[in-house]
Order: sequence, then C-alpha cells, then structure tokens
Amino acid sequence: MGRPIAHDHKLFELEALLADGRSRSRVEIACLERMRRDFETGHERDLFWDEQQANRIVTFASACKHWKGALAGSRFRPEPWQKLCVFEPIWAWYEGGTRKQGGRRRFRIVYIQIPRKNGKTFVAAIIGDSLLLLDGESGAEVYVIATGRSQADIAYQDCCNILPEKPAGAIEAGKEALQFHPLKATLKALPYSPKRLDGLNVHGVINDEFHEHPDRRMYDVVKSGMQARRNPLLLSITTAGFNRAGICYEQLELALRVMRGEQPGHDYLHAFITTIDDGDDWRDPATWAKANPNLGVSKDEKNLAIECEAAQVSAAAENEFRCKHLNQWVAQQVRWIQIDRWDDSRGPRSTETLRDALKGRRCFGGLDLASTQDLAAFSLVFPPDNEADPWHVLAWYWCPGDVAKRTDSRGFLGWVPEWIKPCPGAVIDYATIRADLHRLKTEYDIRGVAFDKWNFEAERQQLIKEGWPEAELIQFGQSVSNYNEPMRRLLDLVAEERFRHGGDPVLRFCFENVTARTDHNGNTKPDKGKSAEKIDGACAALMALGLALHPDFDAPAPDLSFYLDNDLEEA
Repeated sequence: MGRPIAHDHKLFELEALLADGRSRSRVEIACLERMRRDFETGHERDLFWDEQQANRIVTFASACKHWKGALAGSRFRPEPWQKLCVFEPIWAWYEGGTRKQGGRRRFRIVYIQIPRKNGKTFVAAIIGDSLLLLDGESGAEVYVIATGRSQADIAYQDCCNILPEKPAGAIEAGKEALQFHPLKATLKALPYSPKRLDGLNVHGVINDEFHEHPDRRMYDVVKSGMQARRNPLLLSITTAGFNRAGICYEQLELALRVMRGEQPGHDYLHAFITTIDDGDDWRDPATWAKANPNLGVSKDEKNLAIECEAAQVSAAAENEFRCKHLNQWVAQQVRWIQIDRWDDSRGPRSTETLRDALKGRRCFGGLDLASTQDLAAFSLVFPPDNEADPWHVLAWYWCPGDVAKRTDSRGFLGWVPEWIKPCPGAVIDYATIRADLHRLKTEYDIRGVAFDKWNFEAERQQLIKEGWPEAELIQFGQSVSNYNEPMRRLLDLVAEERFRHGGDPVLRFCFENVTARTDHNGNTKPDKGKSAEKIDGACAALMALGLALHPDFDAPAPDLSFYLDNDLEEA
C-alpha cells in the first residue's frame, strides 16, 4: 500500500528523546531502537502510523486530572517518554490502513515495566478510560484486573477519578462499573478469579502489577476472551518482581526478544522497559535515572537516596530497593540483615560483662518457645535513658538434652552448654524455662514479656500461678503488622551501631538466618524461608524490641492488644 505518511517528525522526536541527557539502559535503548525501525520500515510490513489517532490520545491524556496529593485538580501533562513510548504507539499504529481506512489496531499485547512513582498508575488509568471512551466500540467490556479485590478497586477508582469533565448523562461512575451510555460500554474491576471468568467478551484489559500473578491462568483467560473483538488490547503494567518462574517474567523475556529483533512475527506486541544495566552500582545516584524516567518529576531523588541508604543495611531492603525502584528482577529469599553491620554493632563489652552491667536496668522481654524438640529463646531488650545512648540486648536459650547428645547435631547445638542450656530428656522442659524466667526477673527490671501465643497458654497460666503479674504477659501475634516496626527500627539501630549485643554467637546465628517476608505495602516479618536453620533468638529479640518501642506500656492496665495480637497480614 505504500508509505501513507512521512515519519521524519517522529524520528526527530525519538532523536530528541535520546538526546535529552538522561542515561538509558541497554534494555530501554533496545525498545527505542525497535520504535525507530518501525518508523523506517513499517510501511514495508503494511503498517500505518495514524497521526490523527496519536494526537487524539495525547489530547485526551492532557485533559485528564490528578486527583491525589499536591497536584489534585490539575491537568495531567504527559512527559515525552509517556507520549512517544506508551500512548502514541498503542493508539497510532494500525495494520492494513489507517483507522478511517478500516485498518486494525496493530498492538494488541503491550508490556510496560517501570519502577514505582513514575506515573505508572496514571498511565494505566488513561489507557483504560480511552479504551472505554475513544474506541467507538459498541458494547465494549474493559476490565482492570489485579490479584486482589483491594488492588483492583484502587485501579478502578483511578479510572473513575481522573476523567475530565463528563458530558451530562453520558458517563456514569458507579461502585461496580464505569459506564459509557452512548455505546453501552463498561469498565469494571476484576480481582483474580480465573475459574469464574470463562465466557468474557473482552475489548480491553489493564493488567495491574502483573508480577504478582501466582500463575498464568488469569492472563490466559482474559487473553482468550479478546478473540471475538476487532481491536482488542491487553496492557500489562508492572514493576519488576521476584518470581522468575511466573507468567510475568515469561512475558518480559518475550518482550525483550521482540524489542531486540530476535523474535520475528510478533508485530502485535509493544513493550517499554526501564531498568539499570547488569554491572551498574545500584548505590550510585548516577544510575538511578536509567530506571526512573520521571526522576525529578513524580519521583523525588532525595527520598530515593533515603531508601538507598536503608538498603545498604538490610539485604531484604536492598532487594526491595533494586526491585521496586531500579526495576531489577531479584531473588525473593535473601538474608534480611547485613551480618557485617550486625558485627559492627557488637559494642565494647562482651555478653558476659553486659549480663552483670545491666542488672537492675529497665527492660522488656520476648519469649519464643517454638518446638519442644528444638530451640527455645528468651531475650531482654534494654532501652536507653537518653535517646543518643545505645540499646542493649541479652538472650538465653534452651534445647532438649537428648538432642544435644546426638552425633548428627545441627549447627546451633555446638554452643551447648556454654550458650544453650540443655534440658533433661527428649523435649524442652518448660518448668526449667519458667524457673530461669523467675530468676531473671529478680536480676533485671523486666516490665513485660511479649510471647508467641502458639502453644503457650498453659505456660502462661502456670507463670501467673507462680507469681508473675498477668498484665506483664503480652500476646504477640506473628503477623507482618506486628513485626514491621521493630524490624525497621532494629535496622536503623544496627546501622547507627547502637544495638549492642556483646557478640552473642547464638543470637548472631539466628539473625543471620532471617529472611524477610514482605507484603505488597512493603511491611516485613521475619522468616527462615527454605532454610532449616533457627531464627528463634532473632524472633524473641524482635518481640522484645516491639514491646520496648511502646512508650505507653508503663501506664496502668495497658491495652496493647491491637498492636500485639493483630493477625492481619496488612497493617
């Protein structure tokens, strides 16, 4: 059909984008080079650039409004990369002729991977709304999908709230659906439920946070639901993730091959991906712009520097920083704490010296009984009287005596009996632990003990009968919401070398084994992952720190039940 329109101005815009001074990764350059090849040779493949549609989507995007934060009420201003690499390619490329000539939308599968705070959510909402309002598709069904109801609802609300002024009676935003009455078209939120979605007649899908999909079923269901439509679109927009065996990483690898020209026959797929290069120093601010095209616009460099500093203390925080802010796919199971930083926080006095020096001092306890056939731990955390002074931690451990005698003893049993007290018999003797707790209460000013409620109620009742104040035994549910604050505070204290432990080898062993389980809000709890090693001492210390962080604990009849016995996985 020949070349329908001169593309020199688009090539000029691409060159201007490449020359704007921002560093770019090899992956992003591959995406831009693919776009350049399309403008240069697309006509040979019967591909048409529809300038009218390019202008239409940019005009629509520019009419949409921010509805959160300081920019609420102001119009959205597309950045050059959003315009040239996302909006226009999706809307302007057609095959077999322009839109007016009866051509079909070229890109039916789109993969966008950019880090947090780079306008990803706003871009997704604009594309969702444009599928509903601009395509002229009668009876269009557009879905915003996510792995959970709350995430899907958030994405749906963004679609509703960014809309420009709506013609009276034409658009109706309800709780369940956004409706465009002239075409009887709807946009709905759709949480992960592949078994109940057969039979969908899908015109458009906005697949939010694609990396969270546990398997490929949902993706395959909505993709198959597009087959009856003439101009469907499935947009997956995401940050990097952890699961390299999942459907999202599979689609990323396909997109990379297409962008590099290594996968012929995939003219229907478009991708835009920003990240840092392998070998880049993730701590170097000079590399951050590679992954963050909106750095200095919607993403604040000072806040990013703060996150980077925290990431240099914790391996888990490093993982989170590199994954969510630099868009690198990383291993999910990593050590939570940088053990050399833990060693640096040892302090000048040994554990033995600390046990004498801290006697009579105000402190808070954490008790992790775990299995009766393994390791039990009790920790005391001593807050400073002066904010600038260090915190201290002491710990005591117990194990079954018979287990300690085994020739195949696991690593932690090498510290029996110097650091770990063997109990008589094949299981841990709770009576021995209770006797030691009563002794420690006479030596230290223990204001309260946080405990894992699992398998402890009988021992709690026995402690109370033996004279331990009931109000000082506090349940600590093993949830993300309970552990998040003490875990974050501990990392800060270790980074400042203000969490003194005296070199306790068992406590070091336990903290070195901790990985971090992180929810989608970035909250963490300790986890040993796939390791068979022990983390009981670390859990006991974190529970004690969680108790010590509450200034109201000294008040009469404290009620810490919400904080300390909340089993919800999200705060």
